[in-house]
Amino acid sequence: MRTRASLLCSFAAIVQSAALAQTGDPRDLLERVSAKVTDALTRLPRYMCSLAVERAQYASESRDSAGGASCDRLAAERSKGRLTTQLLETDRVRLDVAIAARDEIYAWPGEKFSSHDPFDFEGQGALENGLFSSFLSAVFRSDAADFYWIGEKEVDGRVLAEYQFQVPLERSKYVFRSGDNRYTTAYDGTFLADPATGDLVRLSIRTDGLPAASGACDATTTLDYARTRLRDSEFLLPSQAQLDIFNADGTEDRNRAVYSSCREFVGDSAVRFEDLAGESITVPKTSAPGPNLPAGIKFRIRFSEAIDPETVSGGDRVIATLKTSIRDPASKSVLVPEGAEIAVRVVRLEHLAGPPLEIRLEVRLEAVDIAGTMVPFQAEAGEPDVVVEIPRRTPGPRTVSRPFLNGQLDSDPGIYVFQYQNVKPGFAIKPGLESNWVTR
Repeated sequence: MRTRASLLCSFAAIVQSAALAQTGDPRDLLERVSAKVTDALTRLPRYMCSLAVERAQYASESRDSAGGASCDRLAAERSKGRLTTQLLETDRVRLDVAIAARDEIYAWPGEKFSSHDPFDFEGQGALENGLFSSFLSAVFRSDAADFYWIGEKEVDGRVLAEYQFQVPLERSKYVFRSGDNRYTTAYDGTFLADPATGDLVRLSIRTDGLPAASGACDATTTLDYARTRLRDSEFLLPSQAQLDIFNADGTEDRNRAVYSSCREFVGDSAVRFEDLAGESITVPKTSAPGPNLPAGIKFRIRFSEAIDPETVSGGDRVIATLKTSIRDPASKSVLVPEGAEIAVRVVRLEHLAGPPLEIRLEVRLEAVDIAGTMVPFQAEAGEPDVVVEIPRRTPGPRTVSRPFLNGQLDSDPGIYVFQYQNVKPGFAIKPGLESNWVTR
């Protein structure tokens, strides 16, 4: 997974058609939807939600191999149903997201909010920001888009009103990001509204004409909205989002993001949104200062609990302990004793589709127990262990391949990688997994 996408856009609506239907005057309904969204954005308190993203990448193959690969040809093949897909890899990411009137900031679950960019926490794969107030403000609170009445549409037994919109490049603030490069692009889309209540139900946005240098043909975001109670009032918030990116190399990224446990901010310390003119929001207090350890001390850790690839996600914390004490290189005195608890962050847990199926686990050390208090702690991955377990023969003619474990260094020195090959359904990493580290 390589592509990233983010949205920073704005537009207002002009109805180009006045066709009447059972929903009444389309212009009147649009005004009601816009007014309700604007009112909600004005009254919306600063809040935070838990964000869970399931990501998958697929390889697409044309049934007609004639012609060179291009976005136009791939789109034509896709529209004819002549592309076959094969799963390449999957992973999951968990983050906390804080939302204010005009911005969003992110953190690992339970940690201090520190970045406007979710890619700072999960640098690989497809992610998206701007899914909260940015999207709603973009649709209903500026003047970039032209809207068209489409008609009525039945969805899950409800009769909804459907509108289409278009935003040309010169009025667009939609930014598609690939690697370190950013591309502003035109886009179009639709939204569904409940004519009885004036509530927004679904919003879909699709890019138009991404440049070849982006490596992508198009990206589509679909947001479903639901009412959530905050501060004794109900607000229309995203309940889930679907991101689909069709890449020029024929691969497809498909993300499903689900938002849960949305609540107002509580806590004692403040973190600032950079563009809120000095306003601040409260978040939980951070940990105590870290230990003053000399750099370059080698030590070894042992994981205390099992890691189930079916339930653990990037962003989760797992517990390990020191298998070897950390000693001062000069005095040989013990700085951190053997058995001290270590908090380990799972940075990424990736399933590489087979056969054979592979599991890739990436972890980073974050905190250590010093005299009963967990304090920040940083280390670099040490020399890798390489263990190749030879297939063993069980009674009878069947041969069973046991997991292949290859601990290895990653390009980020603070991350240690474990690679498991030939894994079977139900595979889990048992307690007792060990790895070498070096103090920073």
